[in-house]
Amino acid sequence: MSLPYSNSFLTSMRQVADPLADNAVSHFLHQGSQGREAGQRIFNILVHNDSPVPDDLPQELKDFFQHSDALPDWVDMALLHEGEQVFSAVGPEIVMLLFCKSLPLAYACGHGAEVLLKTGRLVNPQHSANKFNGLNRRIMETAQFIMNVMAPAAMSGQGKGIVTAQKVRLIHACIRYFIRQSDWNTDELGAPINQEDLAGTLMSFSSTVIDGLQQLNMPLSDRQAEAYFHLWRVVGFIMGVQEELLPGSPSEGRVLTRAILERQMRPSEAGQLLTRSLIDYMAYMMPGTLLDDFPADMIRHLNGDELADSLGVEADNGIFDDVMLFVLRRILGRVDFILDNSDTFNAISRIVSRRLLQGLIFSYNDFKKVQFNIPPDLQTQWQLV
Repeated sequence: MSLPYSNSFLTSMRQVADPLADNAVSHFLHQGSQGREAGQRIFNILVHNDSPVPDDLPQELKDFFQHSDALPDWVDMALLHEGEQVFSAVGPEIVMLLFCKSLPLAYACGHGAEVLLKTGRLVNPQHSANKFNGLNRRIMETAQFIMNVMAPAAMSGQGKGIVTAQKVRLIHACIRYFIRQSDWNTDELGAPINQEDLAGTLMSFSSTVIDGLQQLNMPLSDRQAEAYFHLWRVVGFIMGVQEELLPGSPSEGRVLTRAILERQMRPSEAGQLLTRSLIDYMAYMMPGTLLDDFPADMIRHLNGDELADSLGVEADNGIFDDVMLFVLRRILGRVDFILDNSDTFNAISRIVSRRLLQGLIFSYNDFKKVQFNIPPDLQTQWQLV
């Protein structure tokens, strides 16, 4: 379709979800006495089972895996593998951008934030022994999803990328099924996890990350940006995003991102609660208290004042750069590595990105449920071991 994306087209996409995955889930749950308990069981199997297709899935869902694993006709395997190489080179920074740029961008879209809040899995439980249990699990699931689809050879027949994207697609269908059984206002909010929201999330992981790397003075070449974007375009296809919402280039992705934000960005209680939880969680993951202000300041630095204000992110207190220089000296004992880059903010972000990944590994092991997995070669390349 012609660019830019029209308001009427995007409005229509809010009423469209994912017929293939939705039909598989609803067909299973409508049989016999299946209900919320069965849906929760399937949800847990999809989230916690790391096998390609769990043996205890019902046949309807096994059939879904068999009919949704083909790569698109337009895939460029050479370009796709180059995209994987980009992730191998700057994966820690990409994960940090997920926390501080991609997720806040999604939370700023008021209607989509309502769905995230409705699941009850992203906001800290108020009366839990460990208030980060629910948030920890959900953020790590998202980080593991990115690791699985971006790692070398992930989207080949032997990699985890395709089946991971299929599992997330079914998880979305389970969430949609049960939200629709509640008091969800489809006319006002659109279908839960609809095509516009899926496309917006996909752009936040692709073209938005490319822009974020530029902000961190780590710009990709045109070829690298095209390759990284192409990889996410393929992931979006496997996840059921309609091809009309799969732009062909990073520049077209930015057009779609702007169109969605112009329609959806608004202050919302849901978005602010989700952002507050994310900031608290990141501070919890950082060693000590020296980096507690970093998440909020980085969200504002990467997304701008308007978006940060809409999410209720506190403004920079004006002493952040001095604090960061102090932190650099405490952590490294020196600051000479930033002599070629006077931007202290960007320098400390590279430290934080690795601290975040290390924290994900350690804290996930503590929960003894599903171990957060980074391929050994990437752990070595990223100096996590």
